[in-house]
Amino acid sequence: MSNMIVSQFMGILKLTIQIRIDVLAMLADTDLAYKLPGVNPTLGELFKEIGEMIHIYTESFKTFELDYTYHHDDEICDSVKALQMWFQELDARLYATLENLTDEQINTQMIQRPQFGEAFSVSVNFHTLREGFLIYYGKLSCYLKAMDRSLPQQMQKWIG
Repeated sequence: MSNMIVSQFMGILKLTIQIRIDVLAMLADTDLAYKLPGVNPTLGELFKEIGEMIHIYTESFKTFELDYTYHHDDEICDSVKALQMWFQELDARLYATLENLTDEQINTQMIQRPQFGEAFSVSVNFHTLREGFLIYYGKLSCYLKAMDRSLPQQMQKWIG
């Protein structure tokens, strides 16, 4: 099905997600234990947070409520391969969910955010998801730079 989100924004979403794919492809399992000083997650935990965000937003496009209570098992944080497989599933579910939205839902449905006492339109929720990716990528770039790693080309262009 093609709706206005798919026709207008799916390409930019896929480019945005490709950054995460490129970063994971350049890492080894041992890299996932890296932690910046202070109260920061390990690199693997940061990837887990990204995956949890994808799950939460995917569900919000189905249930029309953003529920932040989902947490994935911590063992995912130690394996690049496990993270890659999990993200493949998450991405496929996200794409399918977005493709199944009707234009009527996009134009009229509100996604409730009970934790904050507000609601966003489906379109605003979509853009908030994409902005969430970019925020996490800003964090990832700090980890990669601290590890003396080069940023993937798209990440260099968009995040710096």
